[in-house]
Amino acid sequence: MERPANGLPEDLREHARLMCDIIAIAFQTNKTRVASLMPEGDGTVLDHSCLMFLSNMWIGRKHDNFRLPLVLAGGLVLLR
Repeated sequence: MERPANGLPEDLREHARLMCDIIAIAFQTNKTRVASLMPEGDGTVLDHSCLMFLSNMWIGRKHDNFRLPLVLAGGLVLLR
């Protein structure tokens, strides 16, 4: 497969095909078992997402849960 030119393709069909190719390669190389593909419109996926990673132990070998690691990323704003 040839490397695409810099930037996003102007044609939505070409862009979607490239994204599907990336997902297929990720599955074939066993880099992931989960994928999603959605048109985002007025922003990026990260603008419309809230990703959270946490662990229930700070130091697993000591079973220390005094300080818990937490990473929150994204720009999701919930309006009620």
